[in-house]
Amino acid sequence: MGLKHRFDYESVTNKLKNSEFHYINSKYAGSLSIALIYPNLYSLGMSNLGYLTVHRLISSIPYVGIERFFPALQPDTPLETPYYSFETGRPLGDFNILMFSFSFEGDFDKIPGIFASLGLPVLAKDRNKHHPLLIAGGAAIASNPDA
Repeated sequence: MGLKHRFDYESVTNKLKNSEFHYINSKYAGSLSIALIYPNLYSLGMSNLGYLTVHRLISSIPYVGIERFFPALQPDTPLETPYYSFETGRPLGDFNILMFSFSFEGDFDKIPGIFASLGLPVLAKDRNKHHPLLIAGGAAIASNPDA
């Protein structure tokens, strides 16, 4: 992994960021940091109105920093661990809150890999105050609340 992994990741994210146009600038730093995770391709996340709406609403809250995360930036090219945020390349384990936006039940299979890379226990009873708060939402959660 190392520097080559980081360089490859930053090369792809810089290319994608340069293709974006923002009407509202988001804050990346705050006393509370949130990683908004779309557990699928960058292109799918960026065309998801629910994901974009949550990002816009949270970015308007004072003292809250929000960054996006996608486990795959390009088709057939999943990211390797360690994982970094899209905006600043901050390690995913550094955030206070990890928010997941699930549109499809097929996205659930990405979660064990993300948890394992961060050393997060799957069961809530095994977590402690040093682990980030986990929040899940989206169409797949609303249609299947027992998942």
